[in-house]
Order: sequence, then structure tokens, then C-alpha cells
Amino acid sequence: MKVPKTLDTTWKYCVQLWTDIKTARLKGSEEPVGNLKEIWMKLNGFGGIYNDCFFCNWAEEEGIGVDNPDIPGGCPNCPGVKVDPNFCCQGDIHWRYDPIEFANYIIKLNQKRLRRGKKR
Repeated sequence: MKVPKTLDTTWKYCVQLWTDIKTARLKGSEEPVGNLKEIWMKLNGFGGIYNDCFFCNWAEEEGIGVDNPDIPGGCPNCPGVKVDPNFCCQGDIHWRYDPIEFANYIIKLNQKRLRRGKKR
């Protein structure tokens, strides 16, 4: 089973995961989002990913853990929070209840991250 080893691959797989979940929903899938994440992980050879979430897994692998995903910026070590201090996977744009908008948010955050990286 594979596990992302770098922050760039963490973002890459996170974007792929959420793009595929968004596509499934737009095609009419009513499968619970948690199940879609689990299925995607298995189909793509991932195992042992904490919370089936690449961002949570990154924080866990770095030994810094997941703090409070219920409040904006509540997990200061989350890759999403590193780009947007108010990122909250369980906030107004909740991964489980609004997966299409959450996917769009992840894609926008990644674009922002990449633009920021080019300015350095």
C-alpha cells in the first residue's frame, strides 16, 4: 500500500480524491461520501491513511497530529490551514455534507499554494 511521502504528493492525491468524488456526485452517485473516500483509497492502492484523509495523514505522519477539525484553523498542522488559516474541513463547507463545494475549495487552495510557491 502506498502513502504520500511529501507535501506535494499529499496535495496531489488530495486533489485527485476530491475531484473524483465531485465527478461521482455530479454523475448522480448517492453513495455516502465516507464510503466514496474508502473506495477511492482501495482502488488507488492506499492503505492506512488516517481518517481516509491525506491532510490528516500528513499531520499524523509528521508526528504533529490532528487537533480540532470542527473550528476554522483548529488543526494548525493541516496542509489546508497552511494555505488558508481559516480552513476547516468540518466547517461551512463540510467534506461530508457538501462534497462538491469541498472539492472546489480544495482545488482553489491548491492553486493558491502553487501560485504562492512560484513567488518565492
